[in-house]
Amino acid sequence: MLEARELAKSARERGDEKAERNHYLKALMHQATERLRNKEMAELIFDERNKVRGDSVEMWGRACS
Repeated sequence: MLEARELAKSARERGDEKAERNHYLKALMHQATERLRNKEMAELIFDERNKVRGDSVEMWGRACS
């Protein structure tokens, strides 16, 4: 992402609007992908940490699985 932003900045300084836009969009796509992965990992970690283990766990007088 950082590399794409640097390339966009460099293209802007050269006056190459098309290249600037392409690099900027690549940076945005990378950022969106990174956020999605982080969200998915956070959900996986949350689920794993809050998983009820074993059939013998008693909760309110009932066995949970």
